[in-house]
Amino acid sequence: MTAAVAQRRAALAAGAYAELVEATVDLHLDRLHSRLAEPRPSPQQGRALTERLRRGL
Repeated sequence: MTAAVAQRRAALAAGAYAELVEATVDLHLDRLHSRLAEPRPSPQQGRALTERLRRGL
């Protein structure tokens, strides 16, 4: 029982953390691209990259 509760809480915490990281990247995306000396991708390129990252490629 304790393991199930711990697993559920860990999953909830990981989800909340992922949302915070995504929001942080969204807020600072322009600064990130300028520091990396990379042009900002088009929306289509951004969606393709997101899909690759979600699949772990």
